[in-house]
Amino acid sequence: MAKASKKKKSGHKPDKSNKDENKAAQGADGTETAPATLTSEVEDSLFYQVYQLNKMFREVADNTLNEFELSQRAYWLLECVRRDKGYSQSELGELLGVDRSDMVRLIDSLEEDNLLQRVRSTEDRRKQLITITPDGITVRHKIRHALTDAENDLPAELNDKQSNRLRKYTSKLTTGVSL
Repeated sequence: MAKASKKKKSGHKPDKSNKDENKAAQGADGTETAPATLTSEVEDSLFYQVYQLNKMFREVADNTLNEFELSQRAYWLLECVRRDKGYSQSELGELLGVDRSDMVRLIDSLEEDNLLQRVRSTEDRRKQLITITPDGITVRHKIRHALTDAENDLPAELNDKQSNRLRKYTSKLTTGVSL
């Protein structure tokens, strides 16, 4: 008896995931149905294609920035802030479309990492300006190169001329677009 139960346990069992897939491919009446596919209207939609590109680009950017333990917002903030001229938190928030409380947390985090600093305005002592630190400049430079490499690897199906045209078109489409 012990052998029979052992044999039963080690025998081939149907994979539950295959069973579930088979159930999903059957209609309510038990007849087989085709797997779900996108309609040509969805596949051909510019909105859907841009959505898919956005997902792909965000994933690549996030993976690249994870090496630096920074978010996309943090990187864009580093790109906006200059060493010679500071900006207020509200100016940066408006520029990047980040609300006040999120901007405070973002700046706090980058200041903790010594990438940004708050300095008093010489014109208005009540105002603090955000400037980039030497460490911030170094990190920003490294990220620029890493993102450029990642960008260049993305459109593997496109030649240089087509990639440049894509950049030109996306720039043209996003310039002046307000939501």
